[in-house]
Amino acid sequence: MPLLACAGAVVLAALLPVLGFVPFHFQFYSTVVEHYLYLAMLGPALALTWALRRFDGVVARVACAAMLVALATRAWSQTWVWHDSLSMFAPHTPTLRYLLADELLHDGDDGEAAAAQCRAGLLDNPRHSGLLYDMGRALEREGRLDLAAMALATAVHQKPDFGAARAELLQARAEQALLETASGLR
Repeated sequence: MPLLACAGAVVLAALLPVLGFVPFHFQFYSTVVEHYLYLAMLGPALALTWALRRFDGVVARVACAAMLVALATRAWSQTWVWHDSLSMFAPHTPTLRYLLADELLHDGDDGEAAAAQCRAGLLDNPRHSGLLYDMGRALEREGRLDLAAMALATAVHQKPDFGAARAELLQARAEQALLETASGLR
C-alpha cells in the first residue's frame, strides 16, 4: 500500500503548483494542459506497477496490455491534431488569438491574417496588450504607420513595462516622422 500512497503523492505534488490556485506567469502564454501532466503521469505508472505486482496473473497482464495499447493509440491520434504550431491553436480566447497572430507575424510574415486575429481578439478584450502590440506590428507591415503607432501606444499604456511594444512604438513614430519629412520636401 505504500507504493499506492506514493503514486497519489506524486500526482498531487506535480499538479498542485499548476492548478491555478495561485497565478503563475506561464499560464498567460500556454493553455496546453498536457504539458503539466508529464511529471504527474509518474503517479499512475506507479499505481499500475503496484496493481500488477499485487494481482499477478494473466487477466491483470492482458488488462494492462489493453490499457497501454489504448493510451498509445490515443497519444498517436493526438499527433495529427497538433502537428505544427498553427494547427494547435483553436483561437477561442484573446490569448490564443494573440499567440496565433504572433505566430503568423513571426513565421509567415502574414500581416493581414495576423491583424484579423487581433481584431477578433480585441473584440473580447480591448485591453489585451499583446493583441494591441501584434496589431501595431501588423499595421506597420501594411504601411499604416499612424494606426500602428496608435495600437502600440495603447499597448504601452496598458502595460508600461512592455519593452518590445515601447521599442516598436518608437520605431513606428520614427518611420512616420521620416515619411512626413520626406513628403514635406516634395
